[in-house]
Amino acid sequence: MVETGEEIRIVTDGLRPESAPTMSPTVHDDLESGAACIRFSADTILESEEVAAGGGLDFGADGKIVAMEALNASTHLLPTALQDAT
Repeated sequence: MVETGEEIRIVTDGLRPESAPTMSPTVHDDLESGAACIRFSADTILESEEVAAGGGLDFGADGKIVAMEALNASTHLLPTALQDAT
């Protein structure tokens, strides 16, 4: 379990084939809808699935995860979590 103030890192080294295109994860905050999204790929999102209350995964054509979403982000994330979101 993650404790308050503990740093979380996403480790992607060695998880993709060498031929796969790379993209640094980006965080977007949609003030209009209240959602926050972490994009892992520039692939087109073809399907979305809510996997927990207020949380969803977006999938591309190959069935791999393209993005993660937090719906109503302000109620699920710390106020400082989206300070630097683009």
